[in-house]
Amino acid sequence: MDCHVTHISLQNYKNYNRIDVDFCPGVNAILGLNGMGKTNLLDAIYYTCLGKSYFSSGDRLVLKQGEEFIRIKSQISVADRKEKFVAKIIPGKKKEISIDGKKVERISDHIGRYPVTIVAPDDIQLLLEGSEPRRNFLNHNLIQYDVNYTNQLIKYNRLLKQRNALLKSFAERQVWNEELLNAITEQMEEPAIYIHERRHALVDELIPLFIDNYALISGKHESCAIKYKSSLNDATFTSIMNDSKEKDRVLQRTTAGVHKDDLTFIMNDQLLKPFGSQGQLKSFILSLKLAQYRILKDKSGKTPILLLDDVFDKLDHERVGHLLKILHDQDYGQVFLTDKDEEDIPSVLEQISDDYAIFVIDEGALKYSSQTR
Repeated sequence: MDCHVTHISLQNYKNYNRIDVDFCPGVNAILGLNGMGKTNLLDAIYYTCLGKSYFSSGDRLVLKQGEEFIRIKSQISVADRKEKFVAKIIPGKKKEISIDGKKVERISDHIGRYPVTIVAPDDIQLLLEGSEPRRNFLNHNLIQYDVNYTNQLIKYNRLLKQRNALLKSFAERQVWNEELLNAITEQMEEPAIYIHERRHALVDELIPLFIDNYALISGKHESCAIKYKSSLNDATFTSIMNDSKEKDRVLQRTTAGVHKDDLTFIMNDQLLKPFGSQGQLKSFILSLKLAQYRILKDKSGKTPILLLDDVFDKLDHERVGHLLKILHDQDYGQVFLTDKDEEDIPSVLEQISDDYAIFVIDEGALKYSSQTR
């Protein structure tokens, strides 16, 4: 089932006062110098799909300075049906989202309606920083096609917050009520097991797709691997929580569980972090996200939207050529990409698709656009 954005209208979104853009169902290149707003337009498309920004942690950070509200209106084609997405956002208040005039009660009810995969320069943190971005990578995929995973993740995080608050209160009051602690811990078992099982299955599916992608992009110059790290890989939830109870009491927080899961990335039999060049790191991320895209497409039954922010930066000509071949040879549906280069981009787009559009953004406004079929 094909899924693509045909139009977007923004009001007070980041550096945009107002902009209206019509997109093609093929490849859409958003061009402009740094700081002009091309990534912000990409982010607004992501917001349409998942009801939140990819690049900002809260709605206040996507509000144009000096304004009071944000409005996003998008038209999305799903198979032969047209849908109208509208979001009105006032920071500090509950956001209002509707589809064809019908209010969306919970953001979790909207997630998965328009599946999306994004690749951005900041994704390098997946490889180099703490474990949370890597868990978020797994969550980002699963919540878009597994409603039960979303519900179990919400339940687990709610109970985790309660358990941590209880541990802290025990320390402050200098008491210890193991029975009360166990009552919360026991409720965490079911969601923890489900989360672990789904993450494990996802990584097992990702690995061969990722390896194939990396071989194509790198020209088989390096060998890579991914490993899923979880305390539940080798022990039961009950034993893990019992073994960590004393440590939890001392540190006043839950020190074991699926909220500590991680991914290990390996290149040429060594940890990737200390040894990868910028090109290798970018190739690794691209391979990982394109594998994520294939799984999301298969599981959701829809062709996701692919967002590529500054994707050609840090890649040599050989790797760019390999990436373009992947995008050409495999069906990636509607693609959005940003770049600074206005001169060479038409020849690049011709290598990917016969159906493409070019949009030049300048100071938060659409300066120029063209489409070809």
